[in-house]
Amino acid sequence: MIILVSFAVSLVPRVNLLNYMYIASQGQNDYLFAFCNIIFF
Repeated sequence: MIILVSFAVSLVPRVNLLNYMYIASQGQNDYLFAFCNIIFF
């Protein structure tokens, strides 16, 4: 389900990525966010 969320985030403007970064930083999915960060940024 986290993968679907990250995929949905990739479809929205970059402003929402900051919100996703805030959420991911508080979870245990930091490795996934780092992976998404490489792709989206």
